Amino acid sequence: MTGITFEEKLLDDYDAPELISRLESTHSIRHLEISLAEETLPKASLDLILKSPFRFSYHVPYQLEKLPLEAALLKTYPRELMQSTRKILDFSSHFQRQGPLTVVIHPSQDKSLDSNLKYLDFLLEYLAKKDLDLVLSLENIHNDYTTYTPEDVHEIVRKFATDRLGICLDVPNALIAGAVDPPAFTDALNHYHLHGFTREKKHLALDQETFTRSRDYLAALPPRTMVLELLGTDHYFAALENSLNWLRQMKTGP
Repeated sequence: MTGITFEEKLLDDYDAPELISRLESTHSIRHLEISLAEETLPKASLDLILKSPFRFSYHVPYQLEKLPLEAALLKTYPRELMQSTRKILDFSSHFQRQGPLTVVIHPSQDKSLDSNLKYLDFLLEYLAKKDLDLVLSLENIHNDYTTYTPEDVHEIVRKFATDRLGICLDVPNALIAGAVDPPAFTDALNHYHLHGFTREKKHLALDQETFTRSRDYLAALPPRTMVLELLGTDHYFAALENSLNWLRQMKTGP
């Protein structure tokens, strides 16, 4: 199943009814990965999304600076981090439908194993305490501050004996970090991200080079929900259609 990231940039550029109609009817999208907080999603838009036929995942909205959500803050602002995280997890449960909702989270920017383990302990305990039907998906990230390879993420995830935690494999992040062969720990993979990229920029439309590299990397991996992250583009629907045209050449496409 192919999906897209749904965050406030889209709602800034399009009104919700038009956006949902175009995604559903014109582009055959069946999955939305919501990356919004309650404060940034008007109730009318939330109601419209929840009444739509889409399936959902949720990406913790790290782009919202007013909410402390970075795991490294456990060392300095533990109370604020836990409060924000509880709020986000409670909100994400709105989108849970048939079966568990996948919630994509980032590892700690400081690459501290202690921060990662303690934060994941807190998250898993909270899911159990509130009986939230959510499955966490820890993403391999690559940015100006830190890089986690899929192997780095797996070393964290494998320390927890639970079916409530897996790996979100961001294929371009893995390739940018130097990956050649796909990961062997396929059972831990529960979600994929895909987007075009250059050395300077990510979250672009797929092109020939990024499609070919991503396709070859994905070829040996089991099918999972594939979310296109295209919010680095200026012409969203043109980028989406171009990317979908490439994906239609893959078994993981729509």
